[in-house]
Amino acid sequence: PPTDRVDRMPAQNRSAVLRETVSELLAVFVRTSSLLVIEDANWVDDASASLLSRALQDLDQRSWLVCLTTRATGGGLGGHLGFKTERLELQPLHAEATSSLVAAALGDLALSDDDLRALSSRAAGNPLFMLELAAAVRGAGSMGGLPATLEGLVASRVDRLSASDRQVLRYAAVIGSRFSPQMVREAFSD
Repeated sequence: PPTDRVDRMPAQNRSAVLRETVSELLAVFVRTSSLLVIEDANWVDDASASLLSRALQDLDQRSWLVCLTTRATGGGLGGHLGFKTERLELQPLHAEATSSLVAAALGDLALSDDDLRALSSRAAGNPLFMLELAAAVRGAGSMGGLPATLEGLVASRVDRLSASDRQVLRYAAVIGSRFSPQMVREAFSD
């Protein structure tokens, strides 16, 4: 909220003061060894990325481990850090791990070893695809009629939504990847 002190501050200095203040607050409140996880860092907007990158500049003086997850390089928070990072690129799951994941996701639903291998093969090591395949099999009770792609699986789930839920989804998709429930409500008010 605005204060007299903030109002007297030149506008060009406000963001720098905010970055320094957040950095100092983190140093005060996070005094012990900590793991800071920032997921989907590629979606972080420029202002937030600038703020977070300043807060993380003194990592060599703190006992923090910061883990950023991202699907793209160069954008979002990853493009603002300004210091050396170590990149760990995730590889597809191995067949054994994929089989274990699908078996756990299927729960009590028993499939033959051939069907488990077929699901694992179709997912090609992609854990999201594997979980979506398992959910589809669980919902159908068998392997019959499974879509061949992750996009097909998601489309089939969308098709099973009620008409009003599909309309909400369409409105949300037009708004963009980030939105508030209030924005969707406003879209429906017209």
